Amino acid sequence: NKSTTTITGGEFSYNKAKTSGGAIYSDGILTINGTNFSTNTATSNNGSTGGGAIFTTKKSTTTITGESLFSYNNATSFGGAIYNSGNMEIGDGTNVITFSTNSSTTNGGALYNATGSTMTIASGTKFIANTSQKGGAIADDGFMTIGDDVEFSSNVASKNSGAIGV
Repeated sequence: NKSTTTITGGEFSYNKAKTSGGAIYSDGILTINGTNFSTNTATSNNGSTGGGAIFTTKKSTTTITGESLFSYNNATSFGGAIYNSGNMEIGDGTNVITFSTNSSTTNGGALYNATGSTMTIASGTKFIANTSQKGGAIADDGFMTIGDDVEFSSNVASKNSGAIGV
């Protein structure tokens, strides 16, 4: 994807990639609005891969808004639901974006924010029952801003940081 893509509504479920982005691999401008991602998988054990639902490259800009839900996504490497290498905004402060029961083997049960990347998480976003080795909900190796009223509940890390690993 070296273009501009907008996805409104719908569902991505039971998709699988051998390396990155079980449902979506983005190298451009991606806007997601009110879309559900469930039971997607990225299976590589390579450290620079993952994103059970979405993988974004360094060139990408991603915005996720609306009542979007990420649930039961899995990566055998980084970012059970999302692996971000570019610029990402999650939420708009009015709609609820929920990350629930996502998992990764190494870092970021729901989200992994890679070195040199930026991520902003708006108020009203929820992280519930995500699991990983480091950062049950989020592992951040880049630059991250988290707004007020973001909920972290029942996330589990087998080693470090049940909610956020930095």
